[in-house]
Amino acid sequence: MVGLEGVKRSVRRLALPGNCTHAVLLYGGGGSGKSTVARFLAQAWLCLSPQNGEACGACPACRSFKKGQNADFISVEPMGRSSLILLRQIVPVETGEPPPHVPITVFLRTPPLSSRHKVVLIEDADRMNPDSANALLKSLEEPSESARFVLTTSSLGQVLPTVRSRCMGIACPYPMARELPDTIDRRALDLADGSLGEAERVSAKPELHQRLWKFAEALPSREPCEALSAADEFKNIADEWAEAYGLAARKAQTEVLAVLARYIIKLHPGRPAWVQAVIEAHRRIQQNAHPLATLDALFAGLLLQP
Repeated sequence: MVGLEGVKRSVRRLALPGNCTHAVLLYGGGGSGKSTVARFLAQAWLCLSPQNGEACGACPACRSFKKGQNADFISVEPMGRSSLILLRQIVPVETGEPPPHVPITVFLRTPPLSSRHKVVLIEDADRMNPDSANALLKSLEEPSESARFVLTTSSLGQVLPTVRSRCMGIACPYPMARELPDTIDRRALDLADGSLGEAERVSAKPELHQRLWKFAEALPSREPCEALSAADEFKNIADEWAEAYGLAARKAQTEVLAVLARYIIKLHPGRPAWVQAVIEAHRRIQQNAHPLATLDALFAGLLLQP
């Protein structure tokens, strides 16, 4: 966790025996390391013999966690085309579909089998819909003695205020450049806007990111009649992105839109309306709008603006 030493110190204190904090919300931008910190804390809470707030790495709980087989740990994340955390992931709901995991409330009914605590990790907590967020509240308000929760988000303002108020918030800022290892490419770091995790992804697929950068750079010079061809080019980049990173098409489209917004800010700071339009398209696709129609409309709108 390079550059996150302050966060790591805070998390160590939470894992010490006798600490009564039962729910933590880690927040920061994409690639800030919050997911790494979340798993660090989850393992420390599971560990049977933590040492100075860190998991020992050798006990049965740690070994099974590393293998992805710890029965006292579940990881909850957005699912389906809507990319939401659904009510049936929190409480039992009769839908006729098999749940992706045991609902949280069912998981927490029993004490730990082989760990110090039962730990629930909720990734992208801002993607809980109102029903699922409200269902989670009871577990956060009245946790069992052994229950622990780790939540992460890149959009703190979109997490239900009542959920935020029941968690200890810990910011995961981007590491400063001087704290980064020499192995990180400085051009990749610039494209990643200072995010170490994102810089590693850029370094792994530099041609793909450079292509998106050049696409963003050339946008102001394109004519309105080129809107559909611009949309098609963007879709091709998103398709390559999906293949390169092993993502579903909708997830890749939203990721590439987020990066495009960042590149427009850097390349064309005088076009805030463009940034807002891209963010709105990102939001609509996340909320299950038709992606191809949304992208066609986006680039038509961008190229029609003076």
